[in-house]
Amino acid sequence: MKEAVAHDVIFMAAGTDVGTVRKNNEDAFYFSNKNQLFVLCDGMGGHESGEVASKLAVETVQHVIHKPENFQIAEVCNDLPENLPSEIKTLVAAVRFANRRILHHAINTPQKRGMGTTMIAAHFQDGMIHTVHIGDSRIYRLRKGKLEQLTSDHSWLNELLEDKEITEKDLEDFNDKNVLTRALGTYPTVKIDAYIENVEEGDLYLFCSDGLHNALSDDNIRQLLSASVHSSLQDAVDSLIHNAKKTDGSDNITAGLMYFPTIGAPKSPYRMKKIIPEESESTGQLLDKNLKNHYAIPIAKPGISKKWIFLAAAAILLMTAVIFPNWNQHPSENVNAGIPSALFNENLQRTASDDNYLNTADLKSAGSVVLVQLRDRKYIDVLQSLEYVKILDAPVQFKKNIPIHAGTFTWAIADNSDNILYKNNNIEIKPLDNWSYESSNQNFASTNRSSEKSAASYTDIPENRGLVYLVGVFPNSTYKDSEIYVNDQLVGKLDNYLNDGFTLRPGQYTVTIRANSGRVQNIKRDITVTDGQILAVEF
Repeated sequence: MKEAVAHDVIFMAAGTDVGTVRKNNEDAFYFSNKNQLFVLCDGMGGHESGEVASKLAVETVQHVIHKPENFQIAEVCNDLPENLPSEIKTLVAAVRFANRRILHHAINTPQKRGMGTTMIAAHFQDGMIHTVHIGDSRIYRLRKGKLEQLTSDHSWLNELLEDKEITEKDLEDFNDKNVLTRALGTYPTVKIDAYIENVEEGDLYLFCSDGLHNALSDDNIRQLLSASVHSSLQDAVDSLIHNAKKTDGSDNITAGLMYFPTIGAPKSPYRMKKIIPEESESTGQLLDKNLKNHYAIPIAKPGISKKWIFLAAAAILLMTAVIFPNWNQHPSENVNAGIPSALFNENLQRTASDDNYLNTADLKSAGSVVLVQLRDRKYIDVLQSLEYVKILDAPVQFKKNIPIHAGTFTWAIADNSDNILYKNNNIEIKPLDNWSYESSNQNFASTNRSSEKSAASYTDIPENRGLVYLVGVFPNSTYKDSEIYVNDQLVGKLDNYLNDGFTLRPGQYTVTIRANSGRVQNIKRDITVTDGQILAVEF
């Protein structure tokens, strides 16, 4: 008679390899039999940034899972349904903390800008496995000889497949498999895929980076995992990595296994998938407050390229004032002032004969002041990522608790003696349900042209033209010789137009990015260009 086992038995193993091409390994993993936890991250970004991002993510999840009481889990997950298991809430909190930590590190360390990482994490508890997922790293489960992929890749390729814009037959010739649509550290908030299921006796879970699943087909993986020649779980991991490296070692390769030979108290069949939406601004502030209590945030260093300004411009969709400096000296420390009197030297003098006269001899250049309406306050974090942009003020409401609302307003800048230095009586704040990015830019452009005395736009646009910028992630390895086509007419090489954009006559266009071979890499249809418009087309 078989003796009953009153507890679960779990074995874990993992390994990683740099591959045959890359110099650094940007994958990172962590597992703990004691905590029944597995985490795997695949970093991205140049100058060893991906390596930093993946390690920060793994470390953060490890800290949150080990000591959840230190991270206010209930508060940072107060937007989640109450019936979600605590294990999922803790994993979601860990992911949110990791995302904000990487983002702050990137914002304050210029050479690390653009870094990010994928993440898969799994926590076993009481017969159930709880997982979270961002990016294109994968979780598989081998059950009774059948291999099933439990995650869905957050990649451009997968979106094209799901939208049926390409077929399985096109995969061999598709070179942009690594373009992600979701990752940690690239944006202030993050959408998370969560999954829960009951574990059955004999289940084997595989966690892997794309270096493995791009090299091996699902059938190859199933055969390798089902092989009886493995002397141990670690031997099975090593076999997966060895075969992936032999087939295609162009990427880092990481694999981990979680095996359940015995389940003490099996649960009834259960599966739940849920997409956790992006967190609110108030939750983001709470995350940042907690991060500062646990981690050192790097100090920002000067230096920004023109491209960063237009990346932010594409995200500009609430109201705040910002400066776009265009001088070479380093900016002073950021001060959130209601009236930006810091635009002037502290030793500013007036003549006794004219209260409105300013002695400009001691004035210091302060770049440009721009009033911007943002559709959501979360985009303030995007603006703050630009080193030469300073958020001077970002009111949550007007006086007497009046909320920010649509209407026509007067915007004025005065010095400390209430002398008005600039005034505009026709500032129109658009209602969100009638949002029009194009019309707001048209108004700005026409204002510049209607008066020679008005401030000039930072970009000159020829008459009867709109200025178009292409915004997105265009890695040199994939887009080095790519070309831009507009309505199937060649514009030129992509690299030549990323910083300065190109002009088009008013009209409707399709913009295509093609490889040198003519293969379509990206395409955007129904783009409307109007006279005087500055338009960011996001890819």
